[in-house]
Amino acid sequence: RKEKPLQSLYYESFFEGITSDAVNNIVLPVLIFLSFQSEFSLGALQSVFALLAAFVSYIGGKKILGPQMMKCTSFAIIGLVCSSLLYFIDVNATTVIIYNICYYFLTPIRDIGYGHYGSNIIDIEKVEEERVEHFVLREMVLNAGRVVSYLLIFLIITCFGESLSTFKILTLVLTLPALMIIFHNFRIEKHVQKLLGQC
Repeated sequence: RKEKPLQSLYYESFFEGITSDAVNNIVLPVLIFLSFQSEFSLGALQSVFALLAAFVSYIGGKKILGPQMMKCTSFAIIGLVCSSLLYFIDVNATTVIIYNICYYFLTPIRDIGYGHYGSNIIDIEKVEEERVEHFVLREMVLNAGRVVSYLLIFLIITCFGESLSTFKILTLVLTLPALMIIFHNFRIEKHVQKLLGQC
């Protein structure tokens, strides 16, 4: 795509793919299990955290509107990066619970601004006739990011083994790329404000 906002959105989708599924499906469950040594604790905590995420997503979707979206997305991403540093202090039941609360609280907030432009950028750019192509390409880029994240996990575990330190590193490595979402969100927001005549 030649339109810069669309290019930025596809970059966002790629980094979203890197920083979402692999952390949620592999890294966080492993750290919970290593800390509590109990499959029951893993299942119970993940259920509680999933409820927290659903609650935040519902409330955030109703309360976070307009210009607040981008600010909240940036705040959430910075919060996620900072909270991942908790594991470099110590990995125990307390830090695992605190990190997961931060993760499941902040991730839905991050997704609000990202998802808003992901769904509406076609209308903003007035290229509605290419809506299907846009969503197909966006999903392809998102899945490419997911593939990269799982490859990173494979490579890092192959190089450093399955130790606790490895999963600490993975948490940070798979969270830092989210900072690029802030950069591309800023570019999209700036373009949209120009179109609206507010800049």
